[in-house]
Amino acid sequence: MRVLLASLAISLSLAGCASNKVDAAAPHTTAAAEPPTLSIDELEKRLADKPTETFVFDANSEESFKEGHVPHAQWLAYDQVTEARLPKDKNAYLVFYCYNPLCGASHQAAETATQLGYRNVHIYRGGIQGWRAAQKPLER
Repeated sequence: MRVLLASLAISLSLAGCASNKVDAAAPHTTAAAEPPTLSIDELEKRLADKPTETFVFDANSEESFKEGHVPHAQWLAYDQVTEARLPKDKNAYLVFYCYNPLCGASHQAAETATQLGYRNVHIYRGGIQGWRAAQKPLER
């Protein structure tokens, strides 16, 4: 029964990632202890002040990533988060984002990183859509 309910919850949450810019299969998680979120200003300041100490991961489709991403971001699909693809330091400052606040790919990626033992995991909820809307610089 729990598996059925979990499957239903994931299916219902896919609407937030239904853009052609996002992997529509990315689930939206509702974990009890969700990682802290960053505002666009907090992320921009963090990147300006500590760019080499901040690991930003774009959980959107690879096509979306190539069209433009947050500066210093690396592409990492939400379902490909492994220790081998993350920094060795479990205290590293990690930030995950996806398309917009309704997309769950960043949440799934952050949850996986937390399960792998990373202790400094954050989500930028605005996603690339919010970054673009605020006319922030993009890397290609």
